[in-house]
Amino acid sequence: MRRIAALTALALAVSSCTAPRPEPRIVDGIAYGVTSAPFRERWWQYYERGVSWARGGFLAEAERDLRACLARRQTDHRRARTYGMHFVQCFAHRELAAVLIELGQLDEAEREARISLAQEPSAKAEHLLQRIAALRAGAVAPDAAPPAAAATGVDLVIERVTAVGDGRLAVVGRVERSAALVAVAGDGTHRVIPIAPDATFAADLAGDESIALAAEDGSVDARGRPGAAVAPRLELDGPADDQVISGSHAWYRFRAASAAALVDLTASDEDDRRIARVALSGVEVGGMVAIAAAPGIRTIRFTVVDADGAVSTAVRRLVFAPRADQDPRLRAVASIVPLAAPVDSVAVAAADDDRFQQALDDDARFRVIDHAADAVLTREARLAEAGWIEPATAADFGRRLRARYVVVATMRRGRGDIECFVRLVHVATGAVVASADAYARVRRDADERAFHAALAARLRQAFPVLGGHARAHGDRALLEMGRNHGVVEGMRFHVLVREADVRDASGAVVLAGAARPIALYEADAVERRAARLVRIDGVERAVGEAVSE
Repeated sequence: MRRIAALTALALAVSSCTAPRPEPRIVDGIAYGVTSAPFRERWWQYYERGVSWARGGFLAEAERDLRACLARRQTDHRRARTYGMHFVQCFAHRELAAVLIELGQLDEAEREARISLAQEPSAKAEHLLQRIAALRAGAVAPDAAPPAAAATGVDLVIERVTAVGDGRLAVVGRVERSAALVAVAGDGTHRVIPIAPDATFAADLAGDESIALAAEDGSVDARGRPGAAVAPRLELDGPADDQVISGSHAWYRFRAASAAALVDLTASDEDDRRIARVALSGVEVGGMVAIAAAPGIRTIRFTVVDADGAVSTAVRRLVFAPRADQDPRLRAVASIVPLAAPVDSVAVAAADDDRFQQALDDDARFRVIDHAADAVLTREARLAEAGWIEPATAADFGRRLRARYVVVATMRRGRGDIECFVRLVHVATGAVVASADAYARVRRDADERAFHAALAARLRQAFPVLGGHARAHGDRALLEMGRNHGVVEGMRFHVLVREADVRDASGAVVLAGAARPIALYEADAVERRAARLVRIDGVERAVGEAVSE
């Protein structure tokens, strides 16, 4: 075994010494195939360069470098050690899957995406698996190539697929190299599809036919696209059945795909009244939707419709409860660590930090401390090559700023998409008490602002403002709310006493009695529908109205 390992290492060393080093390619003034430090054939540099190639659309080069990375390191991780105390983000399996999708190698792409998801869950890996499923159904085309398309190796692009009845499909697309285009039947026979002078084509396919390119020797390229029509696909990421929603809105991240152009996503209540609608375009899309509902038990039906009138539905049963009034003076203090980007991403811009903080300010869940108040914090966060700040380091930041919580986020930008992973760190313990993960395609400034606003709302949903009743329970208190309400260990609650209302001669209230905190408790053990509280400060055995900080 040692001899085999030694021979493998020697082979890698010899191949790296003899293979010519690819020169960066420059397109529209942007260099692709580059690394932040001189290239020394380390696994993290192969990963960084591979992602750079992929961002520019140079797929063959990207595939080669990502495979070289995986030959040296086989695990995806948000925080992978390189040397000493240096860490980077490494998603080589996931990024290779994205490249293989564009090359049409779906079976291997699925394997790589599932490996990544098992090793380090991410919204993008989920998105790639959804895209692979849609591609196999002939529902979507690979992402459009960048300006350097002629050098990317993407030979066949399907732009639109429409069901026309009797199991037949109308397919429109283009080819990127001179070749014969054929429709391959289930029995292996094939017929030629005419290609227009501008390299576009339109084909009518039977249900058992696929589109493929013929090679120069006349053989059929294996990168055909299946031609089976399917119903739209809909996936939801948000509150599960019987989840209690504090407030009037529940937020869901959704993904939808269809063989025909998508029309819209709607949400209706139990009386079939529409309560939300998102207009859709294209054959594959993802985004956020806010569901508004009155207090009570609500059955929400999500429906996605495509241009052929085909529909898919999903149902959620939620409990909406009035949001507790939160005295601004009792809100927990939170500091925001500057957004961190992994080395394989475009650098975070000042506008990104501003939008992220503005979204949290507008949401008003916490009393936010400006992260710019600590120059040391800013400098250290920018040095996090993995884009991943350790919870213990974040907690140290919070202690320096006298905050109770710290909001940490990793932002990664790719080819027209954005991914953000947010964690809420409890300063006293260094534990992550809530997290929110989001991924979306973005094309306009308004898309990014909406993305940040939705991200803040999802963080509030994971760590809501809660109001309930606390009663004596031995030497502690018992809160009649639990995990399905959003209570987490370490969450603090103020027990309040309300002063008498001021009334006029007729008995009408002219001034409501103010609420005054008399005790502070902390959730110590959380069950599904209840939580035990331990007193931190104030009156002993205080009972009554309790509101989270």
